[in-house]
Amino acid sequence: EPFVRLYLQYALALRPDSDAALVQLAAVSEQLKDGEGAIAFYRRIPAGSPLKTLSELQLGLNLADLDRYDEAIAHLKALVEARPHDMRAYQALGGVYASKEDFRSAADLYDL
Repeated sequence: EPFVRLYLQYALALRPDSDAALVQLAAVSEQLKDGEGAIAFYRRIPAGSPLKTLSELQLGLNLADLDRYDEAIAHLKALVEARPHDMRAYQALGGVYASKEDFRSAADLYDL
């Protein structure tokens, strides 16, 4: 992973708005158990990118992995509201509720 990260950093230096490089760097950060680093890369994905929704989902899940459940829930709720037909957002939010052992909220969400 360190070599992959290095080459992706070079790619990002050449094209700082490269959504593909940012997502790959975030994924490498996740593999290295660097949730904060992953979140920072996901936040940099441009709004118009086709990878934006994926990055927002992953950002929310990384918040939960860092035990920042309230932030994760708020973030993922906003995604559910913005994209009510995207089942991935519901699954991610339900998973965060379950990891927090808030099974009632998870069940209520899935019953929508």
